[in-house]
Amino acid sequence: MIIKEAKYLDRLGFTIPETALQIALQEDKFHAYQRDLSLKLSQYDSLISRIAPVESDLLTRQVAILQRTLRSGFTPLNWNSQRVPAFIEAVQKALNEFSGVVSQIQKSAAMISNVVTSIKDTVLFQPADLKRDPRTKKPVLIDVGAFYESVEATKTARLNDLSQQYKSIEPLLKKVEEVVASTASSASPLLANYYRYWEKRLCNAIVEMVSTSLATFREMLTHEDCAPFCRASCLLGGRDVVVTPTAADVNKYLTKCIRGLSEAAKTFPRWKRGTCLECPPIDVGEDEEPFVFSYHQDVSKNPHVMKLKDDLTSYVKQLTDESGSIQKYKASWEVYDGLWDEAARRELDKLSDEPRGVVYFDAKLETYAGLANDALSRPRTTNVDFLQIDCADVAKGVAKQALQWRDQYGKVLRDVSFEKMTQLVDSWDAWRRDIDGTTCDSIETLMFVLNTIQKVVDASVTQR
Repeated sequence: MIIKEAKYLDRLGFTIPETALQIALQEDKFHAYQRDLSLKLSQYDSLISRIAPVESDLLTRQVAILQRTLRSGFTPLNWNSQRVPAFIEAVQKALNEFSGVVSQIQKSAAMISNVVTSIKDTVLFQPADLKRDPRTKKPVLIDVGAFYESVEATKTARLNDLSQQYKSIEPLLKKVEEVVASTASSASPLLANYYRYWEKRLCNAIVEMVSTSLATFREMLTHEDCAPFCRASCLLGGRDVVVTPTAADVNKYLTKCIRGLSEAAKTFPRWKRGTCLECPPIDVGEDEEPFVFSYHQDVSKNPHVMKLKDDLTSYVKQLTDESGSIQKYKASWEVYDGLWDEAARRELDKLSDEPRGVVYFDAKLETYAGLANDALSRPRTTNVDFLQIDCADVAKGVAKQALQWRDQYGKVLRDVSFEKMTQLVDSWDAWRRDIDGTTCDSIETLMFVLNTIQKVVDASVTQR
């Protein structure tokens, strides 16, 4: 205001007091101070706005030191002396120190956040992990046991990598402690809330990792667009169809996969209360594994994780129990059980003593030939969700059994027909001899010949 009024009075031709004149002549210095002070306040506001709420507790002492430096500017300073430049320099130094502390904390926080993100984004096993045929791009079929080993190996490798990243968090938090508390104990009371903050972040990330892995595994097993990646085969044992591996083995391996994915949180030990130090294993007995207090205790109680695990367990039960999909497929072959019927065998054995007509045998031959063709015309493989079942051996076995029945009925027909033909030939020979050796010179001989001819006619009608 003094500078502005002095300039206006000078323009109007008034004499300016010496003091006011000296002040007016230092306008550039005044504006330079003003710009510097405004810049420092802007830097202060920018630094404070960069601080996350969880970092505020860590920086209480540093913020107090900075504000104490700024507060000295609330009292009048002689800007015509060196006090203002000294104040500006002190503020800049305090801002630089505070900025350095904030940068170190946030650099460590960014590195910890990267670990959290790595955990959150990890899928412990997914379709891309399946070995694929380079030509068809479809999964290479493997046994269920080999699939379990593949899941276990892939999951273990990824968890080992995440475990190493998880262990890197404690040194990073120790650096933060050194900056804000000037200690390196990994158990600073000043960082208690900060430790809890990262524990919550880690817990949420592990929950997401486990739930995503379980959901992906469920989709792999059940989604209609997923190509089968495990093989099974059907074998014929008598009239029984046997699926290898058995439903019990499928249940065992899938249950182990589900348990392994849902218990992945055991890889990450919890920290001791108020610290970032991992809880040590606790011996609970000679024959038992040491207990490790980990995130599994919390993750396993998460409703979403519990539902996914229950859904998968229910699916495995529906697939492998007595009324499950595998059993239903086996039951579809029961239509051929009659090929092993002992009653049919006894009926066949009676045909030699109780011969039937040609129509009966023709129906039997056609029926068994049709059963053989029907079995062989079935698809060689059948998909039951993620399983591809090869039923070629069963189809061949059923067809072989049906053709054996056809051949046996054909043999009976041939034997019966041959016997009847032999009897008929013998009769015809006898009748021919009777006719050829008889002279019709009397009524009696004529009647004998006519009766013989009638026998031939009757025999011809009977054979038709």
